[in-house]
Amino acid sequence: LGIGIALVAAVAFFAVRADGFLTGGNWQNIAKDVAIVVVVGVGETVVILTRNIDLSVGSMVGLSAFVCADTLASHNGAPLVAIALLAVGVGLVLGIVNGLLVVVARIPAIIATLATLAIYRGISFQIPEGEAISAFQLPDRFLDLAATEPLGLPTLAWFALVVAVAGAAVLRWAPWGRDLYAIGSNPD
Repeated sequence: LGIGIALVAAVAFFAVRADGFLTGGNWQNIAKDVAIVVVVGVGETVVILTRNIDLSVGSMVGLSAFVCADTLASHNGAPLVAIALLAVGVGLVLGIVNGLLVVVARIPAIIATLATLAIYRGISFQIPEGEAISAFQLPDRFLDLAATEPLGLPTLAWFALVVAVAGAAVLRWAPWGRDLYAIGSNPD
């Protein structure tokens, strides 16, 4: 309830202070901007439910994004589904590394992920050797994902909504999703 009240207060404050805050275009931009945060937040929720934390998620997203953008820039004809699977695969491998450090090496999650935050960020700087991938190097069909707005909501926001609803459903009704709450309540 407190978060809801704070959100309403923030919206009221900015509605008064910022011209155009309540316009549809601004809300579409906000939905686009928070889409990645929502998807990452769903994954982080699973980690937090088990009494852990992953500080490296931003670096994981950055490294996954670079690998995918670099692949797409050099293979413009690659199917977007393959690129999405590549992003999931990179994130999965990086997450497994974090998990092994915590479970097998018994390093506290906050320490392990603080280290991998720096490592993953370093890798994402080292691989391109200072070169960046510009939007003009990427195919229009990829860039259009952020530009299209089916039913008035950006495509990225639809993806985030699907992930959020699926994550909530799994945590609520899947037996292993409920087990995550039990693990967090009593790790032993």
